[in-house]
Amino acid sequence: MDAGEKDEKTQVEEEYSSLCDWMKQRLGDKVEKVQISKRMSSSPCMLVAGKHGWSPNMERLMKAQTLGDESILSYARGCRIMEINPNHPIIQHLHKSSRETPRSAQTIRTLELLHETALLACGFTPENPAEFGARVYEVMGLTLDRKQNSSSDAASDETIPDEPDATVDTAEIVESDEADAEIIESETVNNNSQKENESWRSQVKV
Repeated sequence: MDAGEKDEKTQVEEEYSSLCDWMKQRLGDKVEKVQISKRMSSSPCMLVAGKHGWSPNMERLMKAQTLGDESILSYARGCRIMEINPNHPIIQHLHKSSRETPRSAQTIRTLELLHETALLACGFTPENPAEFGARVYEVMGLTLDRKQNSSSDAASDETIPDEPDATVDTAEIVESDEADAEIIESETVNNNSQKENESWRSQVKV
């Protein structure tokens, strides 16, 4: 790692140090610590076993033991390290929310859902699967509501085409007027010619 990469890593760690502290404070004994990691490209976060922690397979084996001590399991869970990806949109959004509304119920639910999803993705088991399922269903419901609202807004924005105007074309009116004028002129000419013929006949008789 060259000097430029070291400086960039240090800058990112300083920028997201407040987020790591806030996540550790909210998660409590569920994780040993929260730290920045560059090992992920598409995932927002991951959970790894600490120095004295258990791997997912070891944890399942210890749970299967009939004489398993719950206190030992709790200790092993507390040795997990949560690594976050600062380039992921979810982590960036959570970073912004943790600064603006750190005590918001929505922000805290997002963190809890993120932690439990990371448990499943890394092979661990959530402590309360029922609560995890409820959070997933809640997010699905919110997503569907947003889609329906977007569809309703799009439908309301559509314009209804105007009905065609029932007015008569001006050109047709002009042509009709000209035709009427021609008919009137022809009748006038015929009447005048008839009068002239009658006048000439009367003169001839005289």
